[in-house]
Formats: sequence, structure tokens, C-alpha cells
Amino acid sequence: AYGSAMAPLFMNLTFWIGAFMLVVILRQEVDDEGIPNLTLGQRYWGRFLFLAVLAVAQALICCAGVLAVGVQTASAPALFIAAACASLAYLSIIFSLSVVLQHIGKGICIVLVFAQIPGATGLYPIEMTSGFFQAIYPLFPFTYGIGAMREAICGFYGTQYETALATLGLFFVIGMAFGLLVRPLMANVNRMVARQVREGGLFNGENVEVPMRPYRLSQIMRVLSDKSSYETDLARRYARFSRWYPRIMRGAIVLGVVVPVALAVVFALTPAEKVWVLTGALLWLILVFVALVVVESLRYSFERQLKLGDMSDAHLMKLAEATRTVQAAVAGEGEGAGDEADRAAARYYDHG
Repeated sequence: AYGSAMAPLFMNLTFWIGAFMLVVILRQEVDDEGIPNLTLGQRYWGRFLFLAVLAVAQALICCAGVLAVGVQTASAPALFIAAACASLAYLSIIFSLSVVLQHIGKGICIVLVFAQIPGATGLYPIEMTSGFFQAIYPLFPFTYGIGAMREAICGFYGTQYETALATLGLFFVIGMAFGLLVRPLMANVNRMVARQVREGGLFNGENVEVPMRPYRLSQIMRVLSDKSSYETDLARRYARFSRWYPRIMRGAIVLGVVVPVALAVVFALTPAEKVWVLTGALLWLILVFVALVVVESLRYSFERQLKLGDMSDAHLMKLAEATRTVQAAVAGEGEGAGDEADRAAARYYDHG
């Protein structure tokens, strides 16, 4: 039946939106209250596994519901397995983007769902879509979630079902690797964004439970060797950046408004393919937000480096020692080095 044939698209859309709403409604961060010395990996896995239980439960309830209303299946167990695998893969992608890139990551998740509805063979055979979607549809996780569920509903052909599940597993691994490996590198940016979100008062924000990345040892040594030269050079570069800062911000805001308005006019007055225009507008807004974050990160980095010049030599020596401890822990040197690094980072880097 037509409804059974369309069920994979709408079910996968449900899984994606369900996983996204879990990330939006529930906290992403895990504090260590009552469980001291949690590592970043343990925090990430702990929150993800909690969300995974809810996401899989949503998927299983959805499958039971569609079977109850009469969706036909070649294999109901295969449908449940495909739904669980797709939900976990989507949650892995959504959670990693949201944790690593904060609100920008959530925006990317919204763009992805818009792009995947027409571009993942959910509505029409891929040969009936534009060349753009024919080129990129293998990169969409929806393509394989829909494919696996179509096999379970319409019947199995060769190893299509197993291939789709294996590819969903690959998306799961990529999402987890991105979250676990890239998040520590984005610690300072995440903390800055979270602080500004809270100060803005428009969006709900939560503290980022990630230790601030340490100063580079070379920076500390340079201040210790010649503080006057360091302060003069940094002040000169910061002054040049400060002159350009308001112009860049104004330009980004103007372009962030003008380009979407222009695309809206194109959308309304031309026969251009609407999904291209809409996707272009969403991608442009994300690009503008990324540019603003980069500029703010540069300003934050300058302000953070300026603090080095105000520190005493004794404090700088302690800072250098803490930096070496953190570097040793990252390299896996020494028994208990990870806990010591956490304490050092909390003491010397977790301020303001």
C-alpha cells in the first residue's frame, strides 16, 4: 500500500526529530557532583547512553504504532532492528554536533533534516531528483535508514539490508569519534559561546563542564623571558584587531540579513528549485554564525593572552608546571596523571 511504502521516510524523520528534541530538552553537560574525577570521555558516554535508551525507546514505540495502524512488513523484527540502528546513528550525529559546536551544531542538524527529506530517496527515486542531490545522497544517513526500513517493509534484495545497517553503524562511529576527539580541542570556544549565550538572556544556556585548554608552554616561557616585549607586541596586535572588530561584526550582521532576503526574493519571483534556495539560505546563516564565533574567539584569545602579562613570575612558573602536567597526562605519562591534570586545569585554567 502507498502508506506502507511512504512509512520509512516519515519514520526516519520521526527518529531524527525525536533525537534532536532529546538534545534540546535535556541537559547535554554532565557535572561531577558525587562522582569526582570524571574524564571527558566518561561524561560524554554517560550522557549519550542515557539519551540512547530514550531514543531507542522512541523508535520501538514508533514501530509498534505503525504496525498497529496497519503498515505492512515483510519482517517486523527486521523493522524494529533497523529503527533502533537508525535512531542510534542519528543520535550520535546530533549529539556530537550539539556538544562540539553548541548552538551552531543544532542549526546544522536542522539544515541536515531539511536537505535529507528530498535528498535521501525518501520521496522519489534519486534519478528523478536534481544532479545536486544525485551527487550527495550517498552522504546522508537518511539514505541508509530509509533503505533498511524499506527492505523490512517491502522485502529483501541481496545484502541491501545488511549493507544499510553497516553504513548506519559507520555513521554512528563517525559521530562518536567527532564528539570524543574534537570536543576537547573546542573547549575554550565552547566555554566562551556558553558564557555569551547566558549573558545574552535570549536562549537557555548551561555551563560547559570541560576544563579550559591550557596556555601554550611557549607563551609562558616568552613572558618569563621578556615580559615587556611580549606585552608590547601583543598590545600592538590587539589594537589592530580592535580597529577591525566593529567593522567585521557590522559587515557580518549586514550580510547575514541581506543575503537571506535576496534569496527570499529569488525564491518568490523565479522558478528556481525551492529546496536549493532554502538550503542555500540556511547554509549561509550557519556560515555567518561560524564567522562570528571565529571573530569572538580571536577577541577572547587576545584577552586571555593579555592576562599572562599581569601575572607574577612565581605564578607563571606554577602555570608552566601545570601546563607540563596536563601535557604529560594527555600523552598518557605517569600513574594518576589524568586526575592530577584535571586538578591542575581546574586550579589554573578554570577561571572566568
